Amino acid sequence: YCEGRQPKTDDEVAIDRVFAANNDLTERLSGETKWTRSTKTQIARLNMLIRDLIDMARSSESFDPTSFPAFNLSRLTERTAEDFRPLAEAKGKRIQADIVDGIEMRGSEESIERLLSILLDNAVKHGDDGCRIDVALRMHRKAAVLRVSNPAVALDEEEVALLFDRFYRSNGARACSTRGYGIGLSVAQGIAERHGGKLSASKEGDLLVFTATLPRCAIMSQHMQ
Repeated sequence: YCEGRQPKTDDEVAIDRVFAANNDLTERLSGETKWTRSTKTQIARLNMLIRDLIDMARSSESFDPTSFPAFNLSRLTERTAEDFRPLAEAKGKRIQADIVDGIEMRGSEESIERLLSILLDNAVKHGDDGCRIDVALRMHRKAAVLRVSNPAVALDEEEVALLFDRFYRSNGARACSTRGYGIGLSVAQGIAERHGGKLSASKEGDLLVFTATLPRCAIMSQHMQ
């Protein structure tokens, strides 16, 4: 689980090949249509669901973050936020990052990138219209504290308590056109916990705030940056 890029399972590869091959053949014979484009989208969504389910299934496997080399968490956070800016702007939202430089941690860099992506994707999809999404990274003692927040006026405290439940989707998520399976936040929480940290959600006024605390972190010395 999360130990570098995981190969696809045989079943997942088979699904990819059958669906994609049939779709490609249809496009070659008849050209691209709204139906073949829709099929491509559904294949991508199915693969994401499979990956999330595999991640959850592996959550009980042995995992030692200290066996991984250190990586620059500050740089990873900035890069991931930058990757999501065009998506946010396309929805009339903006991302503002406030990141302390030179924070490093031990663990799976790919897994932590997945955690960041899940939180940012959630904010872009479900943050209030025209909102600002704030991404902050700080050090507290020997842990990095990551906060991703966005206005979510309609989300109440009872729903916040359910956000990490597997397959739970808030009323707002069910109503919006961007569909999901209600697994991502559970996966993100599992990643944080397997790195010896935690991920929580809270409501601060109108803001929905996700806070990830990740241990085994330090400010990198100048020669390491």
